[in-house]
Amino acid sequence: MWDNISQQMACFIPIALWKQTRTHPMSIEAEATMLGQPMSMVLPGVVGLKLSGKLKEGVTATDLVLTVAQMLRKHGVVGKFVEFYGEGMRELSLEDRATIANMSPDYAAIMGFFRIDNVTLQYLKLIGKYDENVFMIEAYLRANKMFVDYDEPVAETVYSSYLELNLNDIEPCVSGPKRPHDRVLLKEMKEDWHACLSNKVGFKGFAIPKEFRSKVVDFTFNGIPAQLRHGVVVIAAITSCTNTSNVSVMIGAALVAKKACKFGLEVKPWIKTSLAPGSGVVTKWDMIMSPPGAHSVRDAYCLLFFGDSVTTDHISPSGSIYKDSPAARYLTERHPLEGLQLLWESPREWRDGEVGPFTIHIPSGEKMLVYNAAMRYKSEGQDTIVLAGADYGSGSSRDGAAKGPVLLGVKAVIVKSIEHIHRSNLVGMGIIPLCFKQGEDAKMLGLMGHEKYTIELPSNINEIKPGQDVKVVVDSNNSFTCTLRFDTEVELAYFDHGGILQYVIRKLINGA
Repeated sequence: MWDNISQQMACFIPIALWKQTRTHPMSIEAEATMLGQPMSMVLPGVVGLKLSGKLKEGVTATDLVLTVAQMLRKHGVVGKFVEFYGEGMRELSLEDRATIANMSPDYAAIMGFFRIDNVTLQYLKLIGKYDENVFMIEAYLRANKMFVDYDEPVAETVYSSYLELNLNDIEPCVSGPKRPHDRVLLKEMKEDWHACLSNKVGFKGFAIPKEFRSKVVDFTFNGIPAQLRHGVVVIAAITSCTNTSNVSVMIGAALVAKKACKFGLEVKPWIKTSLAPGSGVVTKWDMIMSPPGAHSVRDAYCLLFFGDSVTTDHISPSGSIYKDSPAARYLTERHPLEGLQLLWESPREWRDGEVGPFTIHIPSGEKMLVYNAAMRYKSEGQDTIVLAGADYGSGSSRDGAAKGPVLLGVKAVIVKSIEHIHRSNLVGMGIIPLCFKQGEDAKMLGLMGHEKYTIELPSNINEIKPGQDVKVVVDSNNSFTCTLRFDTEVELAYFDHGGILQYVIRKLINGA
């Protein structure tokens, strides 16, 4: 029994730990480890940084991490581990923890890490891990005193050295002008900058002679007259790996920008601006702050009608691309791909035996590429669904197989059976997963894929229950019943908001 548990734990514990730890990913040691070599090190000391209190309104994870970087640099943590613990952990989201751990090279520790707690377990559920596995992980960690529950008395841990930080004491700040741990309170930035101009050359100085500190240089930019002086902004960049994937930090930056536009502030044309977040998902965070509300799908056409065993590799292929597809044209227009065979054979089979990434645009009867048909349906304001057989979404757990259908405008999938992880990913993207009743499938119900489908769901999410029966009306005449594969109340909450990301963002902004 324990051998089996150990094998399963090996798949999950590293995820729980890695997501909240950070060592520098580009080191030679890391490269050697990836090539199968062991990494040796002297057993490091462990600095315990106890967090208490709560961040004040307007104070971000970036303010916290700059404060921590300064504090740890001053203490000296080179070659050491830093463990963050204490009651203040209750108030830190996983994104905030990742932001802090990500800065370990900047405060010179081998790594920064956090004890595994309920926030970690919630993350495992968020990425689609089975509830039973998450339960097993929690039980194992509790039994081995590796889990921390802040609702229970926590035993004191022995560290090499101790530090304490009250989150309530942290104020908005910046760092620089040259090092991330040279923290400057935002309210003192102007004074500090002028001091840097006169200070001797170093990390906090430029030694600009007094007679040159007010010097102005005239120039033109695309015919526009302009001036430069010490202290003006010439580069405005939001770029990082973890900081810019932190929802609250990015939304905060967006709200500041929105307010600036409202007051008529504009970026000078000669200022270089860039937004390079750690994840492209950041670009899709524009949304209303309340859930959409309507949940039914009405008069949707079938974009694709599949048989059994459609895998995630079919839905989101990782190999070659069909040579005449929009993706291939997009790539070849920008990067000539001489000699490259671009072909994706989907399991969609036509009456004449042809196989390929095509479908029929039902209203016109035209055969076209799936992407083109999907874009046409979207331009016509028409929802679409997918019909399929058994074992839909089997294979690797790639999230692109759920993101792709959302971007194509798919609102629901109706299948004979569906794989667990792909079902979870669809839920996370706001797509309705439905399963035919036992013993039924599209063929038995006489579905041809040319009909219009209406899925009737209450607009009030509280009237929808996990696993309930759902009526699907076909062409306003016939109907059949499916099982709704939202399996938990949490998944219903995600669906109500249009997906996991929207749910998390609204929760953060609303302070829930």
